[in-house]
Amino acid sequence: MAHDLRPDLDQFLPQRRQRPVTNCFGQYPLEIAGLVVAKAAQRSGIGSRLVGEAERWARGIGAEFISVRSNINRAESHPFYQKLGYELKKTQQAYRKRL
Repeated sequence: MAHDLRPDLDQFLPQRRQRPVTNCFGQYPLEIAGLVVAKAAQRSGIGSRLVGEAERWARGIGAEFISVRSNINRAESHPFYQKLGYELKKTQQAYRKRL
């Protein structure tokens, strides 16, 4: 899929199809499970092309929405997704307890 854009670069873009249920994202939601581009290739447009390919694929299978999660610690990625038209839907905190 999108992995073929530039095989010489460190890029990673899996998509995960969630169960086809109606929820806050609509029916047939998809999620970009991760997007990593090599530091040397960042700001070259490859990330946008990878996301664009994921969106094209999602439309092709009838998805109504596509989502992506970005850790609060990856603040540099937040404007990237917003520039591509992604809207912030929620923030959350994750808790754990050592047993």
